[in-house]
Amino acid sequence: MEDLVRLSPSRELTEQANELWTMLFNSQSSSDFDSAKLIALVALLRKSKRSASKQMRREEKYQLPSLYKS
Repeated sequence: MEDLVRLSPSRELTEQANELWTMLFNSQSSSDFDSAKLIALVALLRKSKRSASKQMRREEKYQLPSLYKS
């Protein structure tokens, strides 16, 4: 979980991770954690990262060489 937060500097993901850590390690906390919200957020972030990397690979693949040697 720490690696996921460190690698993805998303405010929403950090908030969800903090809520989960609080719930797991604070025995006095009686609030319920919404895991469906975390799963949906992680899926959305993964999808956006995959599409961005796919776009970058496509741009690199079809990038035209320079016309003049520098």
